[in-house]
Amino acid sequence: MKKFENYMLASDIDSTFIWQNGYTSPRNLEAVRYFNENGGRFSFASGRNHLDYRVIIPGDPAKFATMPYVLCNGSFLYDAKTDQILNPHYVDSAAARSVYLDVRDRFPMVGIRGSFEAGFLVLEEDQYVRDQVASFHGEHLLHIVSREELHPDNLFKIVVTYKMPEILDEIGAYLRVAYADSVTVTRSAPHILEVQPKGISKAYQLRYLREEYRKINPDIRLWCVGDYDNDLEMLEAADVACCPENATDKVKSICDHIVCHCKDGAIADIVELMEKEQS
Repeated sequence: MKKFENYMLASDIDSTFIWQNGYTSPRNLEAVRYFNENGGRFSFASGRNHLDYRVIIPGDPAKFATMPYVLCNGSFLYDAKTDQILNPHYVDSAAARSVYLDVRDRFPMVGIRGSFEAGFLVLEEDQYVRDQVASFHGEHLLHIVSREELHPDNLFKIVVTYKMPEILDEIGAYLRVAYADSVTVTRSAPHILEVQPKGISKAYQLRYLREEYRKINPDIRLWCVGDYDNDLEMLEAADVACCPENATDKVKSICDHIVCHCKDGAIADIVELMEKEQS
């Protein structure tokens, strides 16, 4: 039996696996390689989608995949080796259209984009998002439409973004009441508000994966690591919950282990904890 055969490890990407400006600790890269070579099952569990996560993960992202990745905060699983979307869930189309127009009319200064299989759905009037996506050279992912052309089918999630977190606090509070029956609303960063299909989170897909792998190995346990609000349900669903030192206080309060800062190799610390558990 290999050392990590009884372990699943799901890691958030931003501010957990990588730090600012795409910096990734060499300790993290080596730790995931070691974990996988010794029988572990590793997944990224992120708000990012199957197109933009490739931009920030160093090298070939598929090399890390020993189980499907959980992307768009759990709206789908992604087989990085075959480039296949699995078990997808979509925001209700009527609710999605209403959210777009409602947010734009009430808060015209903010940006709003929807993630779907081919990229980002953006209103032509939304210069905020268009400039934002251009800043990371993602213009080729934009699908720009007028209000009349807006038919938001098969959206994995909607992102509302703005430079002032307090404005997003206000929008989030409004959406949670106005659309309580049709969407789930969470935060993945101070400047990012996420609108998901109702009841969908990273935890939803990770529970599904754990059930599937326990059919093969009843002793397998799920370790999760994350730093922000959109990781809370995942961490609560984990058998062992971890976070980096840079996580929010709310996240820290529910974790079994607080490891080093993301930039210093938080994933490596977690793999070391797994080894100590076996000694």
